Amino acid sequence: MNESLIVYTFALDKNSKYGNPAKVTVKKNSLNLLAGKTETIQATVVTEGKKKRKKLCAEKRYLTSDSSIVTVSKNGKITAKKKGECYVYVVAQNGVVKRIKVKVS
Repeated sequence: MNESLIVYTFALDKNSKYGNPAKVTVKKNSLNLLAGKTETIQATVVTEGKKKRKKLCAEKRYLTSDSSIVTVSKNGKITAKKKGECYVYVVAQNGVVKRIKVKVS
C-alpha cells in the first residue's frame, strides 16, 4: 500500500450529537477468489454510542496492498487479477481501518 490518505476527525465535547468512527466491521475477514472473479466487501463504519457522523469525505475508502493481485473499486468490489496473496483495507474517514486477507488461486 503506497498511498497516503487524508483523514478527518472531530474535536467534540461529550454532549455533542456527532462522533468519530470507532471501528469498521466486515462480514468476512478473509477471502479466497479465483483469478478473474469478483466479490464485494460488505463493510460497516460504527460510531460510538448513538452519535451521528459528519460526512467530510467518503464514509469508507478501500485500498489494496498489491494492485497486481487484486484491484478494489470505491464501492468495495474486489477483482482478482492473478495468483497470490495480499490485503484489502477498509478505511473510515478518521483513519480507523479493517484489514481483509485475500488469496487468489
